[in-house]
Amino acid sequence: MDRIDNRVFVAAAFVALISIFPFDTGFYTFTRIVLSLSAICAVFKLLPQNDGTWIPFALLGVLYNPIIPVYLNDKEPWIVINLITAIGFAWLYRKIDKSSRWTDFYIFWAGRLALIGMTLFTLTGIIILADSNESFPPERVFPIMFAFAASGPIAALVINKIFFGVAKVWLSEIPSDEKKDSGDLG
Repeated sequence: MDRIDNRVFVAAAFVALISIFPFDTGFYTFTRIVLSLSAICAVFKLLPQNDGTWIPFALLGVLYNPIIPVYLNDKEPWIVINLITAIGFAWLYRKIDKSSRWTDFYIFWAGRLALIGMTLFTLTGIIILADSNESFPPERVFPIMFAFAASGPIAALVINKIFFGVAKVWLSEIPSDEKKDSGDLG
């Protein structure tokens, strides 16, 4: 299936990412159409490889299909599903188009942004809570703050492992293929 342009998967990742934000129902119908068709393209692109990587994209095609839609009746599960979908399509684009290294740059900085952003968000929340005159029950605040603080390193670790094959929270540079193979990462 060489006639399928690989940039379809970049567009699908982008659509999945912007679907996290609140829109009207018409936009989500558009999202279902784009992501289900992109998932079908992914299946046709991956099927000849006979390694089973097509299966998650087939499941995404069923999940996002606009003909018999799956309703989860809440926005929160869809946010998680859309994030996973965006990561999946970005991974697919990077897997198929090995000559394109611009994706490494954005993925590298997404890992850093996840780590630094969630840490700063947590610290800002702690400062605001400490400075406010409100009394917040610690049994409710601490688990939420811990979840936010832990989500940054976990997201960075997942991004670096999935896309670069390196199980580190912080990468000092974008790994090249030679460095990944030799294990020489700083």
